[in-house]
Amino acid sequence: TTLFRSGTFKLSNRGLREDGEADYLDAKMYSDNFMYFPDSMNSNTERFEIPLIAGGKYPPISGKKLYNHWTPYQDSLYIIHKTLPLSVYLGKIDFSGNLVLTPQELVGIGNLTYQSLGISSKKFSFLPKNIKTDDGNLKIKALFGGGNAVTSDNITADIDLTKETGSFHTNEDTAKVALPSNKFSTNLNNFNYDINAQEVTFAKNKNTDTSDAYFVSDN
Repeated sequence: TTLFRSGTFKLSNRGLREDGEADYLDAKMYSDNFMYFPDSMNSNTERFEIPLIAGGKYPPISGKKLYNHWTPYQDSLYIIHKTLPLSVYLGKIDFSGNLVLTPQELVGIGNLTYQSLGISSKKFSFLPKNIKTDDGNLKIKALFGGGNAVTSDNITADIDLTKETGSFHTNEDTAKVALPSNKFSTNLNNFNYDINAQEVTFAKNKNTDTSDAYFVSDN
């Protein structure tokens, strides 16, 4: 996929450099120091964005003061987080981590925060209206007291950005979900989270009999 460029180019003993804009797929990068090499482009990017496009393949994302690395032979753009989080889906989500953009997908590793919901993962898939992972670690903040209401590791997650809900299940049928602020845990390890209402609904998985489902005190 071609990298489209517009700006002022300078060729010297320091190499080929550009001050301006570079576009790859739906992504737009703005920098005063794009550095071009035979096998790559690197930049300390002042502003980065994937705009909201009707029928587009990726969600809208924006960020400032990050690092970009484009590899034409792998047809990939690396979006490297520095200090400021990326803003996903028009400011709904903060993402602190790194992304890889290709013609097929947008994936990432890092931590996302969506109001009181936090998830870390080694592979997020960023879709136009959903964010998914099958190896996430989850925390939902408690309404009071500053602790966590729900925590669970090694989960599959599907966050619906339009309905503002999350669907989760543990990857092991026997895994428990912790409820730290209430000092309880449960083996009802399928659960949904209404992000705006801050309500969690638990259900058993298909391999757990109703008579074996429980909440248990951790005191």
